[in-house]
Amino acid sequence: MGASGKGAELHEVDPREQVGARTGEAFDFQYHQAAADALEVLDDSKVACVYCEWHDDYVIETAGVASYKFHQVKTRKASKGPWSLNEFFGVGRAPAKQPKVGPRILPSANTDSILSRMLAHVKMFGDRCGWFVFVTDAGAASDFDELLSVARNVAAWQDISGDAAENFGRLYWPIALAFAPLTAEEFLAFLSRLYIREAVGKLTDLKACKDLIGGRILDLSEVNLHVSEARKIASDLVFAVRERSHRVVPLPTTPAELRGTKGLVLDDVLKILSLSSAGYRELRDGGRATVVALSRLHRLCKEAGISEQLIPDFCRLKASWGTWWAAQRHGVNHVDQLALRAECAAALRVHSDGKLSVTGLSEEAKSLASKYEKVLTSTDPLTPDLVFGLMMDLAAEAAL
Repeated sequence: MGASGKGAELHEVDPREQVGARTGEAFDFQYHQAAADALEVLDDSKVACVYCEWHDDYVIETAGVASYKFHQVKTRKASKGPWSLNEFFGVGRAPAKQPKVGPRILPSANTDSILSRMLAHVKMFGDRCGWFVFVTDAGAASDFDELLSVARNVAAWQDISGDAAENFGRLYWPIALAFAPLTAEEFLAFLSRLYIREAVGKLTDLKACKDLIGGRILDLSEVNLHVSEARKIASDLVFAVRERSHRVVPLPTTPAELRGTKGLVLDDVLKILSLSSAGYRELRDGGRATVVALSRLHRLCKEAGISEQLIPDFCRLKASWGTWWAAQRHGVNHVDQLALRAECAAALRVHSDGKLSVTGLSEEAKSLASKYEKVLTSTDPLTPDLVFGLMMDLAAEAAL
């Protein structure tokens, strides 16, 4: 059972099953969870792809050297309470009647438990297994949470004490027999990578799930949207997850092929968000950790009939203005800056009335740069590009 070396990549191993299209609230709930996590690819310096129904309910691949976070989604009725250690690990109870002499009879471990699939990942993918995430709407029992917390904070299994030590030993021996070979060190390493995560929403209210995903869209991208727009985007994300989950494909020959058939990457999510991929990168590379008002600028350009090809340049200029102003704002006279903003806003109003083209805006930016370069007390001179970037910043604000 122990893993050696780095392990295989996802595209190199056939999944044990591909069931194709599946319907029902439980599967829809699973697709909603994957859709919520698909937003993590907005930071593609950390997350490369989210795979749908490939070796697990969904798998998040980190950027750089392939490392995987395997996700299993399970729901249950509230009346059953949180998941217990025995339920998750598939360990039964020891027989009530024990022999009077000789060793005790240990409980058995189910080889078709929730645990079993996760241990199979270790065998196939080795050290590439970063996390194992159990996503549930029912939570976990307190002793379950305690055991995982302790496992992440000890150097060796011998350092575990108290109730956690008792639970570790009670689980390990039947599991070691069922999944041999499995050392105590390997079991501890698995526990240290196992996380219980609260599901997004409830199985009984998928509409609320979409609202929560919409909230994540606002938090992660800082895109200003109406609630109805956010819910529509959430629905589109869920649809994309469902469509990829239902695909039954032969074993791909390359990581790119697997991503194209079963995965969601940054460009896929940006397309659903109606954001320009190039524009997104311009803003992010311009020093911004998140997208700020990009969708507003995108929609404004579309409404004005401006070519999509210009949007990356607009975003770059907007980002350049933000960087310049952050460095210069303490040295620039406040009244002069307000005057420049007022003239830029006036030019935008003329443009919105159809009396000034994009080329005209560019010419106006040149004129204003020439005028205010001599007035503003900045260490870096004001340029036409910076003034045009300020115009784009004001345009995005006006689209709120």
